[in-house]
Amino acid sequence: MKKKPKLIKCHKIEKLTWCEFYDVYGISLILEKDPTNRYCQSRLLELADKYIKITNYALRCELRHFIDGGYCGHRRSKGYYVEDLNNFVLQKLGLKVNWSRKRLKLTSSQAWMLFLKGTWAYSYGGRKWGKIARACEELESARRYSSYKLILERIDRLNDLEHNNALYLKDHTTFDIQEHLTRKAIANPLQIFDNCHSDIKDIGKELYDSRIREYATA
Repeated sequence: MKKKPKLIKCHKIEKLTWCEFYDVYGISLILEKDPTNRYCQSRLLELADKYIKITNYALRCELRHFIDGGYCGHRRSKGYYVEDLNNFVLQKLGLKVNWSRKRLKLTSSQAWMLFLKGTWAYSYGGRKWGKIARACEELESARRYSSYKLILERIDRLNDLEHNNALYLKDHTTFDIQEHLTRKAIANPLQIFDNCHSDIKDIGKELYDSRIREYATA
């Protein structure tokens, strides 16, 4: 069994690396030909855990702005102050007491409710963050049941999701994810595997040997 690569640590969470991003798509290609490859299944579960951790961290960070909805001051909505409206949402969901502590342990399902039920300024929270929370919840469900096909679909979905002004993963990667999403979309299997960690690259190139020779000579 090959030694698994170390994850790069950055501050409170481990940022997603270039190779890990491509590992997802390399593993997808491998599992198409070898659906029972246990090594790739195990690596995919690890990658799913990392995406879940990053996404929950991003959701909880955004919810720092929940009380004032990102308005940064007293702002009325429908005759009420935003702070009062959002505090009422917290109270209704049983989250008002010790909110600052509870925010750090919110589930993706709770985050989804807060993004949809809260009153938010244009550049904060709202439905786009709600979509990210729901996609994270769906990935967690797929991970719980080790549904590899669904895990791949959910991660691919997360890679494409934007908050109110950029891809939400932009601040949680060690590379320009927008650029590599564009590259990945037009890449052939050889180019995908060349960007993966060496373990995934070796397995993939062995499985796709004949096709890779065609790409290499094209």
